[in-house]
Amino acid sequence: MKDKLKVVIVGCGRQGREHSKGISTFPDAELVGFYDVVPEAAAALAKEFGGKPYSDLQEMLDSERPDASFYFLPPFAHGPEVESAKRGIPFFVEKPVALDLDVAKKILEVVKANHVLTSVGYMNRYRKSVNYARLAFQEDPPILITGGWIHGLPGIYWNMSRSKSGSPLHEQVTHTVDQARYFAGDVAVVSAFSARGFNKNVPAYYDIDDAVVLNAKFKSGAVANIYLSNASNAFGDVFMSVYAYDTAAVFEKWEQNLRLYRDHGAVQITINGEPDIFKIEDRAFLDAVKSGDRTLVRSDYEDALKTAAVTLAALESLRRGSPISLGAGGGIYGR
Repeated sequence: MKDKLKVVIVGCGRQGREHSKGISTFPDAELVGFYDVVPEAAAALAKEFGGKPYSDLQEMLDSERPDASFYFLPPFAHGPEVESAKRGIPFFVEKPVALDLDVAKKILEVVKANHVLTSVGYMNRYRKSVNYARLAFQEDPPILITGGWIHGLPGIYWNMSRSKSGSPLHEQVTHTVDQARYFAGDVAVVSAFSARGFNKNVPAYYDIDDAVVLNAKFKSGAVANIYLSNASNAFGDVFMSVYAYDTAAVFEKWEQNLRLYRDHGAVQITINGEPDIFKIEDRAFLDAVKSGDRTLVRSDYEDALKTAAVTLAALESLRRGSPISLGAGGGIYGR
């Protein structure tokens, strides 16, 4: 086992920097390389955290021969992960895994062929609150799940473009969808409805829905209503509620602070969410790289592809005006 893992960063924007801050504090990890399509972004992180900036991804991977790679890419830019996969380099990638399922499936093929360790940034799977509730729901299965993200105009330009992100439903609310899957299992059918024409003072490239509701039927029999608003300026938050026969869990805010109810309304426990969750999920991935213990990763590439398929199916449902049935395993939705 190596004393220090060599780590490279692909995508040096806000998320690349945020994760680099945490990784740089690990005594057993060294940030050795940074790549971005904007050379100045790579140079800025290299100056801040050490290591070398690169303008060519393949050159960085071949020169540095890293033990682990981290990809922070907008939804439309996925695909470069295959460079790590075909070299057998473990990689962490921020969610969602792709805007095009065919791109993600090709990456998965290479991952499987080379037995590559992967991790996807569904951070809530590493929270104490979420895992405490999950244990309860394994004994008392969910019946109804509600939740979503309410906010005003997205702060990132590509989140306002269908061709760049699909929708914040796919890019942000994917966390809520994934958490619902973590509790209730794979989804069988998805339908969606949207509202348009309410948002004001939007840029010319804004072509997403103002609000979306995603309805899901799980293979377990549970149902969910998951929602998004991009046009609510008076109040915004992240919510989730899960209702089982004898158990209810209410999660609040980005941190997923939990109140778990039992005994006809009595609060059994409250657990606040961790503010440093990026650092926690990155630590789990690097521990898996060091030890070879893949169970430390709570969302690998194959499982995360199932979550992406749900939100992409919802967008397809909006286009068709009809429900979408998901294929075997939830990874491919039916045509």
